[in-house]
Amino acid sequence: VLNGQPYNRRCDVYSFGICLWEIYCCEMPYPYLTFAEVSSAVVRQ
Repeated sequence: VLNGQPYNRRCDVYSFGICLWEIYCCEMPYPYLTFAEVSSAVVRQ
């Protein structure tokens, strides 16, 4: 979605994983990165 591809189930799986991380660890993932840095890394990898 961030790089112009259509929305699909993989987006939901990734989002769910991030939510589980936040619930389990009680913190945001990648706390020292900006939104731009995180979104860029997600698109590249």
